[in-house]
Amino acid sequence: MVSANRLLLSKAALKKIVLCSYIMSGIDGYMDEREFEVIAAFTDKNWLESFGDLDDFYKEIDSEILDFFIPARGKFQLNQEGVISIISDLTVEEETILLQLMTDVMEADGIIDPAEVSLMKVIRQHITSRSTA
Repeated sequence: MVSANRLLLSKAALKKIVLCSYIMSGIDGYMDEREFEVIAAFTDKNWLESFGDLDDFYKEIDSEILDFFIPARGKFQLNQEGVISIISDLTVEEETILLQLMTDVMEADGIIDPAEVSLMKVIRQHITSRSTA
């Protein structure tokens, strides 16, 4: 389980990391309960009372999640540009936390789906391109 205890996340950074993790959870077409548990545990560890109501935080994420999936031929495709826009202003430390949490979510159900691997590749490529620019 990933923990950001060494880095105090802002509410905005936490939201971006959690939102990307929910996208990872749903990219294979099924959001497994074990994936939710990983995300919830991470969020709980990093939630500060000053952030307000946790239920409202999850409602915001719920209202945004579908924006990252585009209907195409009876299925949904990932809006890669949308995902990249979420993470574009994360710090290197926040990106590391994001990658670890997404890995934990990807592994939570015991199945590594090709769509999950593809999403992770997109994010890693973006992070790598930013660090070499």
